Amino acid sequence: MRSSTSFCCWRAPAIVYQLYSLMSSEKWHQTISLALILFSNYYAFFKLLRDRLVLGKAYSYSASPQRDLDHRFS
Repeated sequence: MRSSTSFCCWRAPAIVYQLYSLMSSEKWHQTISLALILFSNYYAFFKLLRDRLVLGKAYSYSASPQRDLDHRFS
């Protein structure tokens, strides 16, 4: 979970920089190639955040029944 957080922090500035480069570009071949790179980064970022949310909910769900059991027996 920690590595996905650091990866998110590394990926987000790269996406912002690529979006800025796409906006300031004047040549079409550069625009098309940057758009493809941006799309791949957005897709990877989406998958990473989705996995993080799912894992976070799974861990919180699996930890909550254990807390209830510990609370009952103490």
